Amino acid sequence: AQLNPVVLEQGGLRDALEWLARDVSSRGLAVDVDTGDREPARGSPAELALFRAAQEGLNNAVKHAEAERVTVRLRLAEDAWQLAVEDDGVGLSSDGDSGMGLVGVRERVAALGGTRSLSRGGSCGVVMQVSLPHANAKEAQP
Repeated sequence: AQLNPVVLEQGGLRDALEWLARDVSSRGLAVDVDTGDREPARGSPAELALFRAAQEGLNNAVKHAEAERVTVRLRLAEDAWQLAVEDDGVGLSSDGDSGMGLVGVRERVAALGGTRSLSRGGSCGVVMQVSLPHANAKEAQP
């Protein structure tokens, strides 16, 4: 994967998430994307961290979840970006948080003062939630 994907640089996070969804859908997994009406500033560390988190969540769903559907949601809530990647797959194994990709997401997000958590989804599956503080939410792009 490229360090800074062209689709992210040219179209911003919403376009990049839609691009990821189309790519994953082409491999047989239905993906819904709900981005709300705001996104991080182009080129910001938050934008790249959220993109990489979504990418890893989708990759895990494809490789491990045996899922049929994944939902990716992005919101600006209060003063933090909230990203959730939820699948309807088989759930977490006992070592589900030890994969290199998920550890990398946790470390990347922590370096920006955020958190990444994994939990069971509503009807099974896994929900990966990422929260990244946004010092000045007014700077978010509409």
